[in-house]
Amino acid sequence: MQIAWKFVASALLLAMVIPAQASDAIKTGLWESTITTEVEGMPFSPPPITTTDCITKADLTPSMDMPEQNCDVMAHQVKGSEVSWRLRCSHEGMVTTGQGQIRYSGDSYKGEMTMSIAGGPMGEMKMKQILTGKRLGDCQ
Repeated sequence: MQIAWKFVASALLLAMVIPAQASDAIKTGLWESTITTEVEGMPFSPPPITTTDCITKADLTPSMDMPEQNCDVMAHQVKGSEVSWRLRCSHEGMVTTGQGQIRYSGDSYKGEMTMSIAGGPMGEMKMKQILTGKRLGDCQ
């Protein structure tokens, strides 16, 4: 079970960098991103994950280097203030697939992502993630 949660956490971190790829739909500056996860069939959910990142025009795509993962973001699209994507990750026989979308509104965004993990010790797992973000100000 620990391996499955580690895999989920890595996929969650990958999801957090998706907003930074929307160069025309995001303001530069210091952003706080939070992911709240609901896992289907589990009596509890992992705690929300919150990160703070400085997003600049020169560095709109933070590193997705996760040595333990093999993740690809596919079908990334920006339409106005909405960003959508699909992703696929693999690790030690487990495969995660997911899709999501975010809608930006000034200094905030809201979105949702659904993911499915196959090949893990607990069988197939499905989860839903609520994505929220807010611009905190200029980078320090």
